[in-house]
Amino acid sequence: GADIQMSLWDIASGPVASLEAEFGGENHHIFQRAAVADEPDVRGADFVFIDPPDKNCWPEIREFLKQAPNEQAILVWLPVAANAMTTPPTEDRMSKNCRMEALALPGFRASKVRWAKGGRTIGCQLIYRLPPPALEALRSAIECVVKAADWQDDTELLGAVHYDP
Repeated sequence: GADIQMSLWDIASGPVASLEAEFGGENHHIFQRAAVADEPDVRGADFVFIDPPDKNCWPEIREFLKQAPNEQAILVWLPVAANAMTTPPTEDRMSKNCRMEALALPGFRASKVRWAKGGRTIGCQLIYRLPPPALEALRSAIECVVKAADWQDDTELLGAVHYDP
């Protein structure tokens, strides 16, 4: 029954048009540009979801996570890129480092979902600091998606792994 105010950013016109069609209205702010970590709509948010265009944004995201208020719920989606030098391809060092650095921050956890044995992107990782009910719901949703998509595999290459500090 609560009114929700959303601030949404994207740099591309197509996604911005979709956001405006779905969420346009007086309670929401939609911007066609990158979000800036220190702007009031970001700093004052109860929940921040970050879906960067690539993992090269990680240094800026990491700095935001370090400075975010402890009560702010945060969810970051990052790709898990492949190291093509191994067979089958393993996770590349930069993907793993993003997760390890996040887990070193107070209150952050992570989940990695691997859905492919090859290709450039072999999965995704979610880095988050959430209240307990949201944490439980997120992990349950991840397991449901993995099961529904049949990403479980006897070789343990595919599926979901949850990391706690």
